[in-house]
Amino acid sequence: MSTVINLIGFDWASESVVSEIRRNLTALISTPAGTCAGDRYYGIDQSCLDAPTGAAANLLALEIIEKIAIYEPRVELSKTSVTPTEGGVKVELTFSAAD
Repeated sequence: MSTVINLIGFDWASESVVSEIRRNLTALISTPAGTCAGDRYYGIDQSCLDAPTGAAANLLALEIIEKIAIYEPRVELSKTSVTPTEGGVKVELTFSAAD
């Protein structure tokens, strides 16, 4: 799975805050759930990627929404795109600043 993270609406934030948010999201999304010894809930359950593309996008979005509410509440998921590739899937996620 390759992932692209887009952040929109962070004009109010300093570059270091935006960098921290991007780093936190990248770590959360690239970590499979259950593999972090200190917090087995941390990470994304990637088993949904075995579903058909439309269902996978919906399941992945739900999983990410639940996890960012806990681990990175400064953002909200705005858009999810899951595209099958020859080597797996490409996931493009767009986040906006939380209210």
